[in-house]
Amino acid sequence: MYFDESFIQSLPDDPNIALRQICDKYDTMVNDYFQNSGAVHDISVQALDLVSTFLEAIGFELESEIPELFGPRDEDIRRVSDFIAELRDGTTRQLGKGQYDSYKHLFMEKFEVSSHYEFSQGDLDEIQELLNRLRDLFSKSEELEEGHKSRLLRRLEKLQSELHKKVIPLPIVKTENWSF
Repeated sequence: MYFDESFIQSLPDDPNIALRQICDKYDTMVNDYFQNSGAVHDISVQALDLVSTFLEAIGFELESEIPELFGPRDEDIRRVSDFIAELRDGTTRQLGKGQYDSYKHLFMEKFEVSSHYEFSQGDLDEIQELLNRLRDLFSKSEELEEGHKSRLLRRLEKLQSELHKKVIPLPIVKTENWSF
């Protein structure tokens, strides 16, 4: 197995960065095994399965179709490589947008530009109650795998820590990286 469980468990919580790491690992393995077309084909099939499952798990809708593999091997490898390249380009754009948003937030803070929203105590109490209910549901769920459960709980904790800040910038409340 080319993409083993330890690799999958090591992926970061940010879906864009995780997808980028999958694409990079695929490229590295294809380059390492380029003279063995059988191994490259196996790597390509596993990469496609991994990416398909990953995208489904995070609820990501693709603009293009996931390629079907029906041979010959060289064509399958080309289809997967093109698909992986397209995904990498998309994650590069998303990561660039995230960096832009981060810089924007820093400059807005520095120059005290007010695009902030402050939750009332009632809002905070209600959000806190909802987060606690989610935490209980995740913790008690027998349908979630332990790794997935712990990632969800970490994300809840991260969100909860943002709520305790006095003023929250809107991009943190409306995050594109939050998905169950």
